[in-house]
Amino acid sequence: MRLFYQTDDCVIIGVAEIFYFDNILYVKKVTENTTLSEILRNKEAEKILLKHNLPCLSCPMAALEMERLKIGQVCQLYGIELEKLLADLNRVVYPAR
Repeated sequence: MRLFYQTDDCVIIGVAEIFYFDNILYVKKVTENTTLSEILRNKEAEKILLKHNLPCLSCPMAALEMERLKIGQVCQLYGIELEKLLADLNRVVYPAR
């Protein structure tokens, strides 16, 4: 497994995707402010959310609000341990390359 990878416009280190744009360094990873819709773009992420007992995936009301629901808010509402969930999601959504 490679923990460091670089292309012309992107450097990937561990689980974070790091890239420069207009001389600004950006790090891409799942955080408490990531929306459910963004997380669910990765098919494997749904399995991780279900493993952590996230009830929103089957809720009809949540389906209407996926663009606005942030994973941190959902964890707080349902007593899900945020740090463990984020670690699992980042291993799947932005894996080390």
